Amino acid sequence: LEKSELLRDGDFEKYKVFKDIRIIGVLGITKSVLPELAVFVYYEDDTVEVVPTRIVALKAPVVSHA
Repeated sequence: LEKSELLRDGDFEKYKVFKDIRIIGVLGITKSVLPELAVFVYYEDDTVEVVPTRIVALKAPVVSHA
């Protein structure tokens, strides 16, 4: 798939991965919260967000430990 095919209308506004907030880690994976496979993303501001894996793989494919 092309990168443009992985994004849908509203993805940029909806998820924090598109903002300047660093991802600390992924806490788990689920298919019961969204209609697609998703992960629980933990951010540096101590918040957790459920994000589709297609978004995480596109925007933040590697989580740094630094």
